[in-house]
Amino acid sequence: KALILVDGRYGREVIELAQRMDLKFDTTFLFPTDLRESLVDYYGRTSGGDLKAGLKRLFEENPDWEVIVMAGHMFKYFDPDQQADVMKKIKAGRGLVVVQPDASDPLPAISPLQKEGAPFMGAWIRKQDHFITTGIPIEALPMTPAVMYGTTPGAEVLAVAKNETSETPLVAAATVGKGRVVAFGYRAGDTRPEKTFFGLTPFMADPVGGSDFAPPPTFKYWEYHFSLLARAVLWAAKKEPSLLIEKIEVSHHTVKIVFSRASAKRGSGDSQEDSALHRSAATPVIVEVQVHDKYGNPLGNETKKIELAAGKSEITIPVKTSLCNGVNLFDVWLRDPQGRVINWGSASFEMKRPVKIAQVDDGKKDPLRNGYKEGDAINLDIKLDGDINASPMLAQTSLPVQSKRTQAGTQVAGNKGDGV
Repeated sequence: KALILVDGRYGREVIELAQRMDLKFDTTFLFPTDLRESLVDYYGRTSGGDLKAGLKRLFEENPDWEVIVMAGHMFKYFDPDQQADVMKKIKAGRGLVVVQPDASDPLPAISPLQKEGAPFMGAWIRKQDHFITTGIPIEALPMTPAVMYGTTPGAEVLAVAKNETSETPLVAAATVGKGRVVAFGYRAGDTRPEKTFFGLTPFMADPVGGSDFAPPPTFKYWEYHFSLLARAVLWAAKKEPSLLIEKIEVSHHTVKIVFSRASAKRGSGDSQEDSALHRSAATPVIVEVQVHDKYGNPLGNETKKIELAAGKSEITIPVKTSLCNGVNLFDVWLRDPQGRVINWGSASFEMKRPVKIAQVDDGKKDPLRNGYKEGDAINLDIKLDGDINASPMLAQTSLPVQSKRTQAGTQVAGNKGDGV
């Protein structure tokens, strides 16, 4: 059971997270009142009393919350008694996931990240294996805006952002008393002269270069941002599944998945899926693997049923599709016989082919205005890069034309390093 708090402007991310995991949640509307603006019915007339009443209702109706998920400056809306109560309950065993933490109480006492400097653009780099980051294709994620943070004693840094001159923690976990806290150091909102607004996932703009736009999308990288956030919520709430994915190793022809299954007795917080795993010495699990290229196009889908006993085991599934040049993404789901997801994870594999198409040019200055009719000949200048030898090669093109498909093969020859 989670309480999720973000700036009202980014309230949609609450729903997006809840759509991706089995989550019982509640929230309330929080927004700076001095802007004299807001959303829908509250536009221009949100009052401090509205915010206080919303927080009061939230905690009165959800005294049994297990984890709080929040943008990093939400504690500034809490009164001192609410701040103290949250810190007391975290130390007693509850969880907190905080994105871009600021210095609002009680964060200086419990967050594993403490703010030190300005934002910069950095690449994701994995630092150590952990339930939160296992099954996240960190190496394939696009560069992200990150805030320079320091860590507190006892913090586990799971991933960092790094460029040529700077490095900062992106994901850090810590134990506070009996509770668990996860902090994310990426920049999660937009900063404007009048105010700052934050959500839960990276705000994909370049704070240094001044770009207001996300990098050109290829695959749906935001799904892996939400996957990372969901795993952090499970860990902070102490709701990790009994069937763990310890490692996903991929190559151009296989996917190897290493599992470990707990043999402990069922706990009161176990899900239906975990309950089924605990009841038998060996239980059927459905393993599904989906493969996509760097543009998100599906390349293949493999499904296999296995029997898993307690302890560690592994399975290798052949990849029956031809991978594309560049990054390929492998998404893995573990399901019970009823199709419910027990656990999930992803991995990436970069395919490096010796020859690739660098450019295709049909000579038309404006192809949108000067298209082709059925029966027209299409003359293409195809430039290749890579290890091109002098032996003839076959260039094959498949083009859909008004629901008909035509194919043409042409012999081309070239020297190493030349475009043909």
